[in-house]
Amino acid sequence: MPYQIKSSDLDLLALRLNELTGHATEYHRKCDDGRGYIANAGHYYIQTQHGGSRLEQLCEGGGSRDITDRTTKKQLHKDILHIILGLGLATQNKQDYLDEIIEVVKNTRADLAKIGG
Repeated sequence: MPYQIKSSDLDLLALRLNELTGHATEYHRKCDDGRGYIANAGHYYIQTQHGGSRLEQLCEGGGSRDITDRTTKKQLHKDILHIILGLGLATQNKQDYLDEIIEVVKNTRADLAKIGG
């Protein structure tokens, strides 16, 4: 039986993407004056609406931008993996990065096993 992609799977990939790109892993942070919250510009997150999901990124000064089109969870999972792989191949030794991707996949599977995914 094929594995069904869940929202938690996509959230973990967005977390990994934030870690690999050096962006904040939290959607927002407390303001310096402690009187509210401010969005972490650059943060990647999953937005789901009307039965579809997409990857978005918070922008400086407010708002967000679409990184992918709205699609199925299964396709979005593939799209984010391709983004992660592409980032690594563009910036690192290919074999070292492929080894790192294998480790990311193992860690993601381990995280899913912990939460019952």
